[in-house]
Amino acid sequence: MAALADFLVSECRILERGPDIAKKEAKEQVPSDRVKDPSGMAREFRWRVQHALNGPSEDEASDSGGSVVRNGGRKRKRTRSESVSEPSAPAKFKNFKPKPWDAIRETAAKPDTRTLRVQKPDMDSDEWKERWLLEWEDPETKDDAIVEPQAEVKLHEVVMTKLRKTAKGLERERIQRVVEEWQWAG
Repeated sequence: MAALADFLVSECRILERGPDIAKKEAKEQVPSDRVKDPSGMAREFRWRVQHALNGPSEDEASDSGGSVVRNGGRKRKRTRSESVSEPSAPAKFKNFKPKPWDAIRETAAKPDTRTLRVQKPDMDSDEWKERWLLEWEDPETKDDAIVEPQAEVKLHEVVMTKLRKTAKGLERERIQRVVEEWQWAG
């Protein structure tokens, strides 16, 4: 299906900007009583095939050099990310490319398990969400007289540190991600 779609689009390119003899031959192959816009139909067919195959959904196929042919024959070079170790995020500003990091290190701490005395939140109401979103410290009970259910908390911590030189010295970015899994007994 993909090969057929690519063939139809190449035939449409001949219809649009090929030599007169080739245009005439390609036009004779199109059933004009059923297909009013052969170029549009071929491109949509190719888009639907690529979409079904989870492929790229561009309006023109790219060649092996990384350039993309657009309407009118103009080409636009696609830049590849210079940084292999870090995936490139979509740019917020046109033609903005952040400086690459000189070093990146990701460390994962050993998983930790704690047992805390914490009241299980009432999941039926929406009040528990705000309380649990705002409290960054362990909501452990300080008063021993209050007997509350015990919760087992599994902590997974990953720290990513990025480093690069700047004109004034260096820049270090530290990203700490902590995932907590809470389970109550009973």
